[in-house]
Amino acid sequence: MKNSSKCNFIDYLRKPKFVNISVFDVVATFAVAVLIGYLVNKKHPFQIHLWINIIVIFLLLMILGVIVHKIFGIPTMLNYYLGLNNLAAVLANRKDC
Repeated sequence: MKNSSKCNFIDYLRKPKFVNISVFDVVATFAVAVLIGYLVNKKHPFQIHLWINIIVIFLLLMILGVIVHKIFGIPTMLNYYLGLNNLAAVLANRKDC
């Protein structure tokens, strides 16, 4: 049974999905990784190419997201793919927008 609570603007942004993972969440995480990479590189220039560091930062942010969602008990599709949630919990937590 889907969550029928009222939808907000973020819920509508999260509606487009690819392999059942919100495109908005992945793009926003990547944008944060680019911002962090750029700001850190500006203050302390990297020894290797900037884009390699941005990809590493992106992966670290995704891992952090998995850990935080698991700690707070928020079932996500990525956590389901990693075997940390069951599909029924993920689908029950989604809003019907």
